[in-house]
Amino acid sequence: MVDQFFITTHGFLSFAPRLHNLMYKTQYIAPLRVKLDPSLSDAATINYLAKPDSLTIQWTNVTIAKPYAHPHGGNFTFQITLHKNGNINFVYIEVPELLTADALYDHEPVAGLSDAFLIGDSELHVYHTLNLDNTDINSKTVVLFKAKPTCIQQQSCEECSSLRQSTEFECTWCSSIHRCSDGADRLREHWNTNECANRNVSTVLECTAAAKDDEHHTEWRTSMGDKSNQVIPEREPIRSNLEDEGSSSTVTVISTVVSALLLAILLIILAGFLYVYGKSNPGGLAERIALRLESNYNRFGKDSSLDEDHVELGVKPGNNNNNSVKPTVNPNNNNLSVNF
Repeated sequence: MVDQFFITTHGFLSFAPRLHNLMYKTQYIAPLRVKLDPSLSDAATINYLAKPDSLTIQWTNVTIAKPYAHPHGGNFTFQITLHKNGNINFVYIEVPELLTADALYDHEPVAGLSDAFLIGDSELHVYHTLNLDNTDINSKTVVLFKAKPTCIQQQSCEECSSLRQSTEFECTWCSSIHRCSDGADRLREHWNTNECANRNVSTVLECTAAAKDDEHHTEWRTSMGDKSNQVIPEREPIRSNLEDEGSSSTVTVISTVVSALLLAILLIILAGFLYVYGKSNPGGLAERIALRLESNYNRFGKDSSLDEDHVELGVKPGNNNNNSVKPTVNPNNNNLSVNF
């Protein structure tokens, strides 16, 4: 359970805990995760409709950003609906058939779901990803995701153990934090901190013995919950020199940061010197290094061809018809049903 998310202009919802440059890599629900730019047209809009049991977001008449647009162009109109019961719908109203490879993120599939747990403040570990094939994305197509019951939804030891018997999830109950999990969710660090991997209950018979421990449990129900609610293991008495240790630690951190900044500045100066020297003295190693530095800024400067470096949406691999690109029609009224 989360208490906020971000609607991006690039066709996906980000459930990252904060804004950062790698939001597109994981923790997203993406109906069409490509490099879009709604600012290119006054007709482009992003709208939402909130109802008691659902939320719908629609991207209308949006286009690919200029450096990455395919010469054929085209506008995208699509939407996503999140239902209260966990189901998710992708609706593709109008989708152009061709994209340049540069319009994709790391040449990955453009639609799907992904989540990760956070270790520390910045270390993300992806524990599950569910992607659609690009060839399944067509105009006038609906993709349905039907939610399965998961470990973290179970409110008691008995419910947790019963779900373990009826699904593929290896749910276990941790009495110290009163939570059911298989260890793969947003609260993995909290699960490990309280040693739940070693202290858990996996059968209904064991739940009775664990009930006594539950009388003094700590609730932990949101993935962005207040850390003051965590169960902290017993620690040794605070030593008298704690303040001195804290001061020393602060000085060490400041010294490390200053050293890193100075090293970065020296590297920048060195790169600039090699670039200027290489351009002024052709024929040597310095020139090759300068050209490599310069190539990073020229990677998108080439003239794109209509027949090269593109991705065909809605077209199965091996279709080499040069006259036209026809979208693949999915059976069952163009509906694709995916369970996760």
